[in-house]
Amino acid sequence: LNGQGPWLEGSVSAIHLLRASRKLEESLEATYARAGRYADLCSLELPAASADQLSGFEPTQDDLIALSRDLDGLGPWLEGSISVERLLKIVKKLSSSVARTCQRLSVLSKLVSVSLPTIDPTRTEDLVMRDSDWVMLSEDLDGKSPFLAQVGSDHVRYAAMYQNRTESEIRERLKDFACLGVSFDADETTP
Repeated sequence: LNGQGPWLEGSVSAIHLLRASRKLEESLEATYARAGRYADLCSLELPAASADQLSGFEPTQDDLIALSRDLDGLGPWLEGSISVERLLKIVKKLSSSVARTCQRLSVLSKLVSVSLPTIDPTRTEDLVMRDSDWVMLSEDLDGKSPFLAQVGSDHVRYAAMYQNRTESEIRERLKDFACLGVSFDADETTP
C-alpha cells in the first residue's frame, strides 16, 4: 500500500481493500470500484461484494483492529466465527458500544470471511458496558480477558462477593447479556 512494487496479482483479499480504503481516505465502495477498473488489466480477482453492501461504508482503524487476531490492526486476520468472548474482547479494546461494534462487524462480515454470533440487535442498543460488567464477565474477576460466554453459579457467587452485590443482582445484570449469547446458571438456591 505504499504505491511501489511488488504489485498485486491474482486474488485481492478483502482486508487489502479495507486497508486501501483507509489509506486512500475514501469509502469502501469507491476503493472497490477503483480496484475493479484494473481487475481485467492486471488479472485481479476481487472478493464478491455488491454495491449496496459497500455503499457509504468507510473503514476505520477500529475496524482493522476488530478484524485482527491480536487486536492490533495488523495481520494475521480473523476468519470464521467470532465467538461471544471474542466479541466482548473487541468491544473492550475499542471502548465502543456493543451495538456499534456489532453493526460495523455485521457490515464487514459481508465482505470478509467472519460471522457473528446470533445477536438481537434491538436489545444491544441500550447495552452499555460498565467496569463492573467487565469484572463480572471475566474468568478471573479481574476485568480482563478471557471473558465468559457461560457463567456458572460459582462464578456468580464469587462475582457477588467480590463486588459487594447480591447473587440476584449479578444474575439480573447477566440477563442483559443474553442478547449476546451469554448464558448463566439460573440456580438461585445457592446460599
